[in-house]
Amino acid sequence: MRRHALLLTLTLGLTACLEPPVENGVNPVEGCVHDGDCPQGFHCAGGACQIAPRPCTIDPQCDPGQTCQNQLCELALPPAPSDGGTQQAATFQFVLKNVIQAQGCTVCHGAGASKYFGSLDLVTDPYTALLGANGTGEPSSWNAQILRVVPGNASQSMLYIKVTQTGTTSQYGQPMPPAGSPPLPAQLVEAIQSWIDAGAQNN
Repeated sequence: MRRHALLLTLTLGLTACLEPPVENGVNPVEGCVHDGDCPQGFHCAGGACQIAPRPCTIDPQCDPGQTCQNQLCELALPPAPSDGGTQQAATFQFVLKNVIQAQGCTVCHGAGASKYFGSLDLVTDPYTALLGANGTGEPSSWNAQILRVVPGNASQSMLYIKVTQTGTTSQYGQPMPPAGSPPLPAQLVEAIQSWIDAGAQNN
């Protein structure tokens, strides 16, 4: 019965990372006991799977690529050059693994994603879904005049706007992650910005 309820919840009410439905988002998975009961990118807290940093005391308790800081598993941007230069821009693979996959975006934005979820498939070919076949930007289904990613300009990119806006607007819809979920950690927002501003390469 619980499995049927979960499937119904996934069908009717999920929101994830980029282009949400009009209605408020809901937690995609409920009724957990351990972290292993939750999908990738979620942990079990208070009997429900949450998109939030996992509590920790040492690094091995965190996922690969994370470190334990202030008793929470957190991701770090790519390290600065050893010569003391400016911070290295994040790669698409970093954004893909640590944001799109680890933060649960593909729960809703997967293969065959409906218009309810922005017709956004971040599983089959996530780079093309964001930047189009020629890599210059793909129009958002929420607002066709706005590109999902504008190479070299994070502030004009729907992806970056979604993770930095603080409320629902007619132009951009709801912020992402959806209502009821913690915001992205600052390190991940910075990673998205640095990747886009550096040209949004498929690297």
